[in-house]
Amino acid sequence: MDKSAVMSFFDQWANAASVVGFGLTIIGFAVTLITVWRIKSYTRNVVNTISGHLLAVEIAILLRLISDVREAGREMLWPRAIDRSQQARLIVVKLMGHPYLLQKEKESLRAMNDDLRLVIQYIENERMKTDAPKENLSDHKKRSLDSMVTILGEIQGRLQSGTMEV
Repeated sequence: MDKSAVMSFFDQWANAASVVGFGLTIIGFAVTLITVWRIKSYTRNVVNTISGHLLAVEIAILLRLISDVREAGREMLWPRAIDRSQQARLIVVKLMGHPYLLQKEKESLRAMNDDLRLVIQYIENERMKTDAPKENLSDHKKRSLDSMVTILGEIQGRLQSGTMEV
C-alpha cells in the first residue's frame, strides 16, 4: 500500500470524522445542560417542599409554646410563662420573613412579637413582685394570647391544606 494512498484516505475521512465529532460534542453539551437544569429544578422543588414542612413544624411548636404560656398563667407559674414567652418570641422573630407566609400572616407575627414582649413585661412587673396579687393573667393578656393561638391555628391549617401561597 502506498503511503500517499493512506494519507489521502485519512485526509478524506479525518475531516468528516472531525465534523461528526464536533456535532456529537455540541449535542452532548446540550444534553448535559438540559440535565443540569432539570436537576436544579427538581432540587429547588424538594428544597421548597422541605422548607414548607419545616415552617409547619415551627408553627406547631410556636402554637404549643403560646398554649403553655396561657396554661402557666392559669396556674400562676410565672417563671414558666416568661420562659415560654421568650422561646416563642425567638421563633416568631425568625419566622417573620419566611417566604411561604402571606403578608397578613407576617404582619400578624410582627404584632405577636410585640404582644409577647408586653406579656413578658406584664408578668415581670405585675406578677413577679413579692406583694403581687394571687391572680391569673389580666383579661387583656388572655385575649391577646388567645388571639395568637387563633392566628397560628389559621396558619397551620393553611399549611396543612397544601395551599402554600407565596
